[in-house]
Amino acid sequence: MSAFCRGKEPPRKFRDLPHPRPLAAGVAVLLLLLMVGCFALGYGSAHIGVAQRSPDRSAIRLDLARPEGRALIDRVGVRSGRLSMLESEAATLAHADVPSGLP
Repeated sequence: MSAFCRGKEPPRKFRDLPHPRPLAAGVAVLLLLLMVGCFALGYGSAHIGVAQRSPDRSAIRLDLARPEGRALIDRVGVRSGRLSMLESEAATLAHADVPSGLP
């Protein structure tokens, strides 16, 4: 007889736990603290970043009046359109019926 067959079987689903609400609340609080910490880290690094430490390098500004700015915006638009098209195709394939001969 193996060790897994002896004693009480561990809960298999979240709702089978003895007290799921405090556990869910604790996980939610930890995730909220993680989000706040990441936000504070990003905000702090944006204000105390490379641009303030090295005055010889200035931040690049996006100017839509110049052709480089327009080209960048056009490329981002093409990429986002392609991404949304791929996501739509993936959703269609996910809901397609699988033939019975395939695993």
